[in-house]
Amino acid sequence: MSNWAKRLAAGIVAGALAAGSASAAEKPSKMGLGRQALPEEIAAWDTDVQPDGSGLPPGRGTVKQGEEIYLQRCASCHGEFGQGAGRWPTLAGGQGSLNADRPNKTIGSFWPQLAPLYDYIRRTMPWGNARSLTADETYAVVAGGGVENRRSLAGAVLWKDNHWALLGAGDLARALAAAPSGLPIVVEVEDDAQLVRALAAGVRHILVDNQPPLRVAAWVRRAGPDVTIQASGGITPETARAYAEAGAQLISIGALTHSAPAAPIRVDILPP
Repeated sequence: MSNWAKRLAAGIVAGALAAGSASAAEKPSKMGLGRQALPEEIAAWDTDVQPDGSGLPPGRGTVKQGEEIYLQRCASCHGEFGQGAGRWPTLAGGQGSLNADRPNKTIGSFWPQLAPLYDYIRRTMPWGNARSLTADETYAVVAGGGVENRRSLAGAVLWKDNHWALLGAGDLARALAAAPSGLPIVVEVEDDAQLVRALAAGVRHILVDNQPPLRVAAWVRRAGPDVTIQASGGITPETARAYAEAGAQLISIGALTHSAPAAPIRVDILPP
């Protein structure tokens, strides 16, 4: 580059810097519009809800109330049992499907934690009438948001105690690789050694069978947040809370069906 060209370029740069400095000096510190937001106004807009429940508003609701509200406000789209009406999305099932080509985003898969589920329902539902549910009504809907474990044995690939006994850990990895796409793979573990082998094989859904809440809590910590821990075996409605507090994301209670009391129904034929 010639000397005159260098001097010209330096002059252009110096002029631009000077113009920028002058513009910055002349620019007012404030636009003169509006006012500073008050703390209570910021708090009203700050509705972030964290997975641990921080940020949730006060309120309460029961499963019974949630069922009534769901049938009135939600079932027309999602079906009476969360199966989806027509082309509307399903709410049940879907565990383990998020990595599939067609993931099934349900309560059990996409919203496994209750606080974000509450936040989503409160902000966006019912469809076409968002934010029409009160805080208590939303809590009730979330409380009634139980999902089907699976509709049949075809709904998941199950690895249970007999598979451990007959095949061992080596075949577990091969079973994972051969599983049909989109089906969740659920591995039952009964001791620490099986848990370690399942995690090493890449299992992301552990079925903890017939274990006390303290052991469930220890295995939840060991598995980490990316692994779904499902507790089952001997759990009743009275003991379910302890397993939830232990960190189990899913709780299976067979007593709801096999131990349900029989209704006293009889038919008497009377003479005319």
